Amino acid sequence: MTVLPQVSGKLQTAFRTLARLDPQATFPPVTILVGGNNSGGTTGKSGVLIGLEVACRASWLQPDPSDRLFHLIAHEYGHIEQDPALDDENAPTTVLRQSLIEGTAELVAELISGQVSNVHLQSWTQGHVDEIDARFLADADSSDLSGWLYNGVGTPDQPGDLGYWVGYRIARAFYDKAGDKRAALRTLLDLKNPKDILAGSGWGTGPHG
Repeated sequence: MTVLPQVSGKLQTAFRTLARLDPQATFPPVTILVGGNNSGGTTGKSGVLIGLEVACRASWLQPDPSDRLFHLIAHEYGHIEQDPALDDENAPTTVLRQSLIEGTAELVAELISGQVSNVHLQSWTQGHVDEIDARFLADADSSDLSGWLYNGVGTPDQPGDLGYWVGYRIARAFYDKAGDKRAALRTLLDLKNPKDILAGSGWGTGPHG
């Protein structure tokens, strides 16, 4: 709790950046709470919800608690700006679609805070990029998310939640290729056609995706 004033100060700058990047951006409140020991961050009708009991122990993310909360909240604001229809639990989803939902939130976090939330995956995946990418493409249309998302942090040898990392890399490639960055970001946030975004990104067509 003692780092929250510092986090709040950092967020003011991040929010100004988000407003420039996406004129449609909204800024509901952030609620810091002790939850059910199952989520460090999520969104709800009231805005961003941070589960303090999970966030405080998530040392595999940024080691400094101030940085960790800052980048985590930035990630959740990526979700805030996404099309609300993406939250429909009854909508059919695939590994590609859900990975792009999380990966776009990671991209937003990087654009406004300077770093993705799940920064540990950048080092944990070193030396395994080609194998991970091949597995992802094979599973992209699958409705079974268990091998890619919400399966726990894992270990450096067997990292979990790899869909966050692959989805971010696809979203980043799509954004980087676009001439109109605002339009590209809004396309990612609306996510009308995940396969079009994958094709438009050029990801997976060169060395290491």
